[in-house]
Amino acid sequence: MARLRFVSCWLALVVVLTGAASHASAQAVTVSFSSKGTVSTASFREATLASTPEVNPPLLRFTAANGLGVVGGTADSVLDAGESVLFALDLAATGVSYDVQFAQDSDSDGAFGETDVEGYGADGVWLGTVVISGVGSRDISAAFAGQPLTALRVRPLERIRIRSLSYTPAALPAAPQGLVGRAKAYKVNLAWQTAADAEVYRIFRKLNGEAAFSDLGVTAVTAYVDYMPGGTASAQYYVVAENGFGGSPPSATVTVLPTFR
Repeated sequence: MARLRFVSCWLALVVVLTGAASHASAQAVTVSFSSKGTVSTASFREATLASTPEVNPPLLRFTAANGLGVVGGTADSVLDAGESVLFALDLAATGVSYDVQFAQDSDSDGAFGETDVEGYGADGVWLGTVVISGVGSRDISAAFAGQPLTALRVRPLERIRIRSLSYTPAALPAAPQGLVGRAKAYKVNLAWQTAADAEVYRIFRKLNGEAAFSDLGVTAVTAYVDYMPGGTASAQYYVVAENGFGGSPPSATVTVLPTFR
């Protein structure tokens, strides 16, 4: 009996990696696995895209005009039953789908290329396993009720070949701008401008003498009132905008001095 082989294809799929412009990254992207010639490699890279097997060979094979296969098992140019590929994204994504160029119905049940697909959501949380079959575009996000995905493991039960992977990166919030802090006695009023794609704002504070910032909590508005402990000489603050996909870069840091007026 043929030994089962496993391979992981790690895709660093990201449009904007860092900075305030990340909120503008929500544009559909398609990564094609065809028209590259035939390449057998343990590590595939294309711009910000990288794929690396989880273990030693088998290797990845990119077949001209057809798509992604695995070297090993009974056929080198497809994903055989028992082989698997893990697609991982740097940012959570919606609209995730892959295009199946070839699928086999080995059990003659009328369902071609039956495949177990495991989904992983925010922070890598496992969302479960669904069965996907057929050729052409397969809507993976819909199979997981539209939840943002950070990774999917494709484990065919019958032979398939994947031609491309499509997704829309999450729209992360922009960094909050214009943070100001005004103190009266030990009461501090913080305010900032609305950040694009933000749902809530998380406030951080570091008092004089403290080594690290503390998380003060979240607010849905662009203002926050803090009360510095007695004896505080100064406090520093910054704000991070958040939505269901993650957080923004931090705002600029402001320093506030208490006053008794």
